[in-house]
Amino acid sequence: MQVSTLVLAAIALAPLAVIGQSPLPVGTPANETASTSEPGRFSYRAAATGVLTVVVIGSEDLQLKFTDIDGQVFQMFFADGDMLGKAGTEIIAVPVTAAVDYIIEVHSYGAAPTRFKINASFMAEPALATAPDPDGRPSQAKQLVAGVMVRDSLHPDRDDEIDWYTYTATEPATLVFSSRVNDGEFGDITLEAYLDNDFGNYVAMADLGMRGTPGNESLVLEVAAGDVVHLRVWTFATQGPRVDYRLTLSLLE
Repeated sequence: MQVSTLVLAAIALAPLAVIGQSPLPVGTPANETASTSEPGRFSYRAAATGVLTVVVIGSEDLQLKFTDIDGQVFQMFFADGDMLGKAGTEIIAVPVTAAVDYIIEVHSYGAAPTRFKINASFMAEPALATAPDPDGRPSQAKQLVAGVMVRDSLHPDRDDEIDWYTYTATEPATLVFSSRVNDGEFGDITLEAYLDNDFGNYVAMADLGMRGTPGNESLVLEVAAGDVVHLRVWTFATQGPRVDYRLTLSLLE
């Protein structure tokens, strides 16, 4: 089947608009544009769980991203593979595990607007439903206090793969975020820091596994007074037992 003639039929759902976004076209292709500074953004409000498939066909190289309503990029659902050897053709199939709002972003490498066609389909599947993660989005972040240890856990087998924290700097400082796991636990934890509510691009990341322990990480970040930092603690694992960790924020003035 030629991608240029691909027609994706709408099944079961129709998208509803989310404020500030264009509705994702489902079943009927739409012609849009995107540039480096102005990516195309499309909202999708799922009324059920299932699989959402999106295809873009453009005149220049494109990237396709799937995010939650806060703008958090789902790392496993990022397309820049140049399907069939064509730089402007991308396809992504995403499991929709909760009936909430999602955002699809189309990014171009060019400064000038790039024309592209976008279309989508949805296949409902109740078995894909998962329990909501109470701190899996930036807007659900828990407050950190400098010098106060936080004890929490990630549990991939129960769809708990991400924890969010936030801290507002009251003065210029060097922040040190440190995670530690219990002896004998080897859950691979990554720390990522975000500024300016841009949850698609981290400003600092730690994933070295200090002293051979994947869950032990330290992230250092310079901040100015008034900076609001969001910290994502997450794991690549989509399956696995619970991993308990301790998180500490230290200030170096």
